[in-house]
Amino acid sequence: MSGRVLLFCLVAGVCAAIGITSVAGAVRTAHRSRPPAGVQVHGGGASVGTGATAQLLFRNTIDDKTFGKIAVAPLGNADTDRAIAGLSCDRVYFSGGRGLCLRATAAFGSSYEAQIFDSSFRVRRTLDLQGIPSRARVSADGRLGALTTFVNGDSYDPGNFSTRTEIVDLQTGRVLAQLEQFSVTKDGRPFHDANFNFWGVTFAHDDDHFYATLGSGANTYLVEGSIRAKTFRVLTTHLECPSLSPDGTRIAFKQSLNSHGEWRLYVLDLTTMRRWPLSETHSVDDQAEWLDDTRVLYWRAGDIWVARADGQGTPAVFVRDASSPAVVRAG
Repeated sequence: MSGRVLLFCLVAGVCAAIGITSVAGAVRTAHRSRPPAGVQVHGGGASVGTGATAQLLFRNTIDDKTFGKIAVAPLGNADTDRAIAGLSCDRVYFSGGRGLCLRATAAFGSSYEAQIFDSSFRVRRTLDLQGIPSRARVSADGRLGALTTFVNGDSYDPGNFSTRTEIVDLQTGRVLAQLEQFSVTKDGRPFHDANFNFWGVTFAHDDDHFYATLGSGANTYLVEGSIRAKTFRVLTTHLECPSLSPDGTRIAFKQSLNSHGEWRLYVLDLTTMRRWPLSETHSVDDQAEWLDDTRVLYWRAGDIWVARADGQGTPAVFVRDASSPAVVRAG
C-alpha cells in the first residue's frame, strides 16, 4: 500500500500494536501504577504450557516496574492471578512450547529484535529485525513463527512505509520464507503490483498453509499461502489481520470502516464466505485471538476483551491492563 491512507493506517497500527511511546519509555498505554483491585501479581518461577491447565500468555501493562513484561495466568481466572516472567516484549505470542517476543532493544526504538523463547522463558535464539514490531504468530506445534515489521526506506519518498513479513523455523532460527517473494493469483490469474505488502499471518495445522493480509494500493485481501510452493491465492477482499479459529472453519478479522483509522471486528465463514460483525461496536485495531471455538479475544482501550464469535451478546473485559493475548491450550 502507499499514499496518505497507507501512512495513516500503518502509523495507527504501530501505535496500537506496540504502544509506540512505551518504546521511548515516556508515556504508558495504561494508567494504573499498581495492580487493579483483585489482581494478584507474582514474580519469578513463571512457566507456560507445561501443565494440565489451559493458560493465557499476554503482555502485562500495569504501569509499574513490570510494565511490558510477559505475564501468564490460568485461563479460568486470567484477570485475577498473573505470574510475571523476565522477558519484556512489544508484541508476543506462544504455542507448542515456543514463543516469539518482538521488542525494541534501544531507547526511542532505534533497533529491534525477535527473541525465540521456551516454556521457561529462556531465550534460545535472537534475530535482528529491520523495522518496528507489529504482529507475531506461532504455529500450533511451535515449529513455525511469523513476524511482521513496519519499515521505512524502501523508497526515497518521505513517509513511504511498507511491511516485511517472514516465516521462521523456530528451532533453528532460519528464515524459511519472505512473503513479498511469493507469487499471487487472483480469480485464477497472476496478480502483480509493485506496492504489495503482507501482514497478519495465521497458521493452519499442517505447517504449510496459512492465511495473511495482502495490501495493494487502497485495497486489502485475504490470501491463503503455501510455504512449500511459495504461492498465494486471493480468497476475498476488504479485511485485515486474520485469525483462524481452532476448528479451522472461520477467520476473525478487522475490517476498515473509513480512511480515519477505524476498524470493526468481523468473523468470516471459510466455506460460504459469509461474514458478520461482532457485537463490539468500538474501533479495534488488533489481530484477534480465539479463546475457543465460540469466543474471540482482542485488545482495546488498554485491556483484553472477549466477545462471542456469533455476533451476539455483550463484549466484556477479560484481562485488565494487558495486551497481545495468546491462548495456551492444555495437553
